[in-house]
Amino acid sequence: MIMPRKDKISSVTMPGTIEDLIADLENERKERAARKPATAFGVITQIYPTLLSMKADGWSDMEICTTLKTRGITLSPGTLSTYMKKIGREKRTIKPKPPRTPKVDSATPPPPPPSMRSFTSQPPPLLDA
Repeated sequence: MIMPRKDKISSVTMPGTIEDLIADLENERKERAARKPATAFGVITQIYPTLLSMKADGWSDMEICTTLKTRGITLSPGTLSTYMKKIGREKRTIKPKPPRTPKVDSATPPPPPPSMRSFTSQPPPLLDA
């Protein structure tokens, strides 16, 4: 005896339109991304200019780390120093250097085109078998 197959039927009862659903989901995605925990390196990268100013004002790495810890960012002074150096190097290498143009007097002239003056037509050598 063949049993009738019971298909599961999904149903959707939405309070609004598809556009409303898309907008709600997009807002939720953005809010979640804003709440997503950041890496310490990412945070230091974003506040790098402020940290440079603090160091220029005489703050030590330890003082900066203590201040950051009160705001939920925990890292050692050595790690902060490493991050600051790395970010500084990255910021310096972002600027592309303009292409170098050779000086007029140092340019070598192009080689002359091949000449047909010395061309001679000779039969190919005989091959001995």
